[in-house]
Amino acid sequence: MSEIDEQLAAIPLYEADGTPIEDSMNFDMYVDGIANINFMDDINRKHYPVDKTLATILVFDEIETRKNEPTKEDMHG
Repeated sequence: MSEIDEQLAAIPLYEADGTPIEDSMNFDMYVDGIANINFMDDINRKHYPVDKTLATILVFDEIETRKNEPTKEDMHG
């Protein structure tokens, strides 16, 4: 789970040109990055605990959560 948290935290909110990441051409790349996280079991089988639907929900949730965090100006008036 920590790998999922790390990848979600690394997703930028905006592209370099200012486009919101959820409207960018790269959004699917971030979703696929989460969906492709896997682990090996004791007999070397790969398991993918997050499908693309859940990955999409997690990425949107991460973006929404970070956009709603208070800024320094909000906290210090």
